[in-house]
Amino acid sequence: MKKNIILENLIQIYLGKLNPVSSAELKRESDLPFSPSTIRNYLQQLEQEGLVIRVHISSGSIPSKKALREYWHKYLHINVNTSKSLLEKVAKELDVFISIKKNYPNKLTNVLHANTKYIVLEFANKQVLLPYSPRLYKLCQDLINHDYQEVKKLCQADGCFESMEKIENFNKEFLYKNYKNLNVEMLIDKRIFDIFQSSLSFRDDYVAYRTVGRVDGRDSDFVLVGNIYTNYHILIQSLSKKEEL
Repeated sequence: MKKNIILENLIQIYLGKLNPVSSAELKRESDLPFSPSTIRNYLQQLEQEGLVIRVHISSGSIPSKKALREYWHKYLHINVNTSKSLLEKVAKELDVFISIKKNYPNKLTNVLHANTKYIVLEFANKQVLLPYSPRLYKLCQDLINHDYQEVKKLCQADGCFESMEKIENFNKEFLYKNYKNLNVEMLIDKRIFDIFQSSLSFRDDYVAYRTVGRVDGRDSDFVLVGNIYTNYHILIQSLSKKEEL
């Protein structure tokens, strides 16, 4: 439909400049085969449908959050097969939050305690320090040779929530922490991979995207959170270029 073509072109131009787009600019930049008056008529229809916001001072238009939610549902699909360094670079460029959780076999190999003050859980490639209690120490000893995911679940089932959180987060990496445009309390929550279960979700002004892929050659869970008006095509194109090399 003509209306959808006009809306998508409006969104793409706006994401590139973040300024209201006039009908003349929309025709010029997109090379649309419609007259400026036809474009204006469709923009009025889109405004009535809540998909476009008219900025009267500049006589230009911007896409609404409703329009961007529909747009990102269609276009925000990221094939994550890249390096951590590239993800960090793009996260800083776009001012978005990215967290990765590397998934790899990691068994509990030993359980130690230091003067009944701390418990040291020795995994295959990581140590976790927990406050000592006889009950927790006995529980952890029984979990030797279990994978960290099993240790985490059993700690949770036993009510050891502080222990569970430390075990859950030791293989997570937060790649960019500027938080200039993001809700800090939402993002620093250690249960971020539990909060965003679906592949794409929206909260207020933000979009959250979750997928699985490979980072630095390891299978990883991937969560991205950013402003809905951020141009995520830059991220998609950057990762595509990486895969072609």
